[in-house]
Amino acid sequence: MPNLAEKLQQLTPQQQTLLQLVAESATQLGFSAYLVGGIVRDLLLGHPGSDLDIVVTGNAIKLAHQLVSAHGGEAVTHKAFGTATWQPANAATIDLITARHETYAHPAALPTVTPGSLADDLARRDFSINTLAVSLAPGDFGKLHDPSNGQDDIQAGIIRALHPQSYIDDPTRIFRAVRYEQRYNFPIAPADLELIQPARAYIHQLSAERLRHELDMILAEPRAPAMLERLWQLGIFDFVVDVLPWDAGIRSRLDSALRQLPSPQWGLLPPEAGLPFQRDLLYALWLTPLSIPAIEKVHKRLNFPLAILNTLRAGSSLLAESPPPTGIKPSAWVERLEHVPPLAIYTVSVLSPNHAGPLWQYATQWRHMHIATTGDTLKALGLRPGPAYQKILKHLRAALLDGEIYTREEEKALLQSLIPRYT
Repeated sequence: MPNLAEKLQQLTPQQQTLLQLVAESATQLGFSAYLVGGIVRDLLLGHPGSDLDIVVTGNAIKLAHQLVSAHGGEAVTHKAFGTATWQPANAATIDLITARHETYAHPAALPTVTPGSLADDLARRDFSINTLAVSLAPGDFGKLHDPSNGQDDIQAGIIRALHPQSYIDDPTRIFRAVRYEQRYNFPIAPADLELIQPARAYIHQLSAERLRHELDMILAEPRAPAMLERLWQLGIFDFVVDVLPWDAGIRSRLDSALRQLPSPQWGLLPPEAGLPFQRDLLYALWLTPLSIPAIEKVHKRLNFPLAILNTLRAGSSLLAESPPPTGIKPSAWVERLEHVPPLAIYTVSVLSPNHAGPLWQYATQWRHMHIATTGDTLKALGLRPGPAYQKILKHLRAALLDGEIYTREEEKALLQSLIPRYT
């Protein structure tokens, strides 16, 4: 087998040090440790990733505790699966997996796990390009284990499952196949495309959590719109929930969103917020045009986090008011929008040109306009706290928004005229 010792030099110095520490502790315990999965695949493709996944022929939990004892940090363990995460101080986490064999009681079930060999562990994986393992042992450091000819499939540029039952055992692999296909521009093998067709019928057996996780992962990718379109081409949407929309306009809208993120003036999360922001943005631009009943149907299947669900609901309701009546005062817009999530406001501005002008004014001007008068001001004037406070403050701010007052002196004068009216 080839040796990838030189390829491992592409890893960061910190990653190389961490692998050395893992190898040393594994050797002391009489275990063998292997770097596996996506990071090996990406090393061969020339762009190493950041996730360090280690398979241990021995006991990954015991190895994690040994690493904490010798080098500090923290260990999080999962006894049911024989896995652990080592979090060294000031370094990336390392996932440690006890080599295991998996069986599926029925299609789409979570696997039943038993201890196994390295060969067992590689055979349980999804695609050949993810079955590569590199030895970290001092005696054969860098030795590549490739029982499923994953290196050949990487060179050929193809996505291939390991056995005909793979997509039925775990229908989430359909989504991952599409994700890898579009990320690497590796076509799904023709035989796999045939296997995917009958496996689609088992998607409904996936839990909401597992299914939405796959969509979340897709929407965090740079080529997310292409991945969604490929799922649509394969007829996957109808097996997720039959109201999921797709057309050329949606594809164009999502592509545009990734080319140019919203201006910070919209009050959204900043670009440095990273992938969760991209995910939420694409969900909003994709699903907001649905009616409220359709959104509820999608939510019932995917169980969205509350923030995303509220954005979709608010955006759909606002969009349904299109076209907005002309001549609405700024104060009326503020009253309508001040409890609407900023992402919903931005999304509707993209979807509806009729809304775009006032929504932009709200985001950039109106929501920042506030009166100087407060409850304390009213209390100092001798007004007893009660419903009048809210009425007076609302009237004053509306006057400011609508251009009826401009200066602090004008606000004070209007306040004096309002006190007799509301008290």
